[in-house]
Amino acid sequence: FRRSMMLKKLFLVTLLFALVVSGFIGISIFVVGDFDDTQLKLLGTTACVGAFCLTGLASVTGSSTRWFRPLPYLGIGSSVAALAMILLLIWESWDTNGINEDIYFKVLACLVVVALSIAHLSLLSAVQRMSGLLRWCQRGTLLVIVAVATLLIVGILSLPEFDKELYLRLLGVLVILDVLGTIFVGVFALKNPGPKNMVLRRRADLIRERLGK
Repeated sequence: FRRSMMLKKLFLVTLLFALVVSGFIGISIFVVGDFDDTQLKLLGTTACVGAFCLTGLASVTGSSTRWFRPLPYLGIGSSVAALAMILLLIWESWDTNGINEDIYFKVLACLVVVALSIAHLSLLSAVQRMSGLLRWCQRGTLLVIVAVATLLIVGILSLPEFDKELYLRLLGVLVILDVLGTIFVGVFALKNPGPKNMVLRRRADLIRERLGK
């Protein structure tokens, strides 16, 4: 457990440092740059570093339950791998003769889907102030997120032969459920005091009543 916490802290410090450095570079280019080819590549690098640092940071905020413990490492790994592949494209540093372009972009797209999905899962699972219906809604939304990610990866890799119209309809329904569930849990969890807080409030009310008497 301590080793896991140390790794998370190290990763967080590294991400924050990368964000600060990339932000400083981006601001410098906008203030004094002339937007030549190199500076445009630097801006693209800055944007990608910022985006995948956010997915990495989101991945380590999830629930500490047994089922979610592997997710931070998978989210961090997919974010770093996707960032590295995109930087190779930006700086034109990859060998097009040695790697099939179609496979390269499919792997990149799958890594992006995994990174975004785990970030989404982690953020949603971090919401703890829930009871009753909200908890079941959260669990259902988590399953929908996994289903959406699975369908996207299947579509990217074109693994089985499937009806494209049916695929798009199913994907559209799941995406809508994903958005609605996320909004529902996020908004109502803030208003819901949760079971522990409800007990504390009832005790406080009883104490006030006794003091008033």
